Amino acid sequence: MKAYTLNVLGSMLAVTWVFTFSGAADAEEMYFTSFLRNSVIHFSDVGEGPEFVSETPAPVTDTALREVTLGPDGKLYVASLHDMAVLRFDPATDTFDTFGGDPNNFFFASGISSGSGVYLQDFSGPAALVFGGPNNDLWVAGGDDTMSGDPHGLSYIKRLDATTGAPIGPDPFVFEGMNEPNTLVFHPDGDLLVGGQFGNIRRVDPVTGDVSIFAQVGEVAGDGPRVKGMVFSPDGSTLFVGTDAGGFFSEFDSTYRLDAVTGENMDTVQNPFIPPGLSGTNEKYPFSDLEVDFSTDGSTLFVGSRGQQPSGFPSVPGGFFRFDPNTGDAVDGFDQDGAINCYICDISTETSQGGPGSGPHMSPQRIVALPSTDDPELDGDFNDDGRVDVDDLNLVLFNWDKTVPPPEEWVNHIPEGPVAVNELNAVLFNWGSMAPLVASVPEPGSGLLVVCGLLAIGIHRCSYRQTGERPLPAWRL
Repeated sequence: MKAYTLNVLGSMLAVTWVFTFSGAADAEEMYFTSFLRNSVIHFSDVGEGPEFVSETPAPVTDTALREVTLGPDGKLYVASLHDMAVLRFDPATDTFDTFGGDPNNFFFASGISSGSGVYLQDFSGPAALVFGGPNNDLWVAGGDDTMSGDPHGLSYIKRLDATTGAPIGPDPFVFEGMNEPNTLVFHPDGDLLVGGQFGNIRRVDPVTGDVSIFAQVGEVAGDGPRVKGMVFSPDGSTLFVGTDAGGFFSEFDSTYRLDAVTGENMDTVQNPFIPPGLSGTNEKYPFSDLEVDFSTDGSTLFVGSRGQQPSGFPSVPGGFFRFDPNTGDAVDGFDQDGAINCYICDISTETSQGGPGSGPHMSPQRIVALPSTDDPELDGDFNDDGRVDVDDLNLVLFNWDKTVPPPEEWVNHIPEGPVAVNELNAVLFNWGSMAPLVASVPEPGSGLLVVCGLLAIGIHRCSYRQTGERPLPAWRL
């Protein structure tokens, strides 16, 4: 490697590290379920703001679509509350899949509330689902409303095979004690976190099924708001939690930040992190059934608010809003009346983003953001393994100045000339990006240390090349 190249690498390191955390947005496709409209809605943003693409109504009757999650096969899995089933949605075609050769069978898994156990026939749901655990299985959760006074709650968690949808292990895997779970997320340490009534977030061991309390949201233990949405920050250090008042509007819905290790509230001064939206009759912030998730590049926190008409307040459409995950600032600002500007606006109203402009208010559930289909090849992913990482950096550094033939591992964006600064830029500026899964921002232990090590080794090499005292040493990443 030539001496001038090391200078480029050094400067690129500095630029890249600032860029990674500066909040630069990637082009992305966004999918979410609408509970009131009973559909999957697709928006696209290729850098000019979100535009409505399609709305796909549920193909089955008597359903209510709740959470949606991305599967290991790149498809979306949807919780159908009233049908007690899981549907599968193909984002490539914006259609629901059918199963077993039956054009009328849209259930990836059905009979979620069936099985052995006391009260099992009274279960409802599923309301939440997520992939993860030792074998990346599909976990679903639901249950009866515990506000009626049952101290245990007729709640459940089931573990399903990610390929067949068949139950794995005990059926259900966990029975009772979750207080009507509404959202699931896997902790970076491998345990399953379950959000439910009374501000409780429970931790479930995915191997033994042991249940414990991880965190409490709200002022009084055991009497907080219902936990409606949860998502970890890309580096796994922070858990963002969206809440709702369980349909009674007796508590203002807010967004909290919890320490991922201790479960403690991180915002003792500005508490909650994003304040409630109902203040008299001014809907300044998102106000109901708050769902939370991240953009593909990890720079922006999405907060979804369900459209409702609570008694005593004017009708407010649902939508998604964007916040800075470090400061809580509204990315899209406020209008002249002090109300927050939506990022994805209600398709039941006439907006510049498109949509039918009719029907019930949009009531978004969990959002899934995917890299834009306008650029199917991830820039910098030279070996086409779905992410930009050290393997792509190796291809650049070990083939520096080479022209043809390209190495077999080099699949995407094969250089027309010598491997040089353009290829290095592509790797460093997209470090940590992933496709089709939601992208994550690399931790310093992976991205920064690798490049720092290369800088140190490379500079050492250059000193020998300039003096000619000894041959170049070989190195491995």
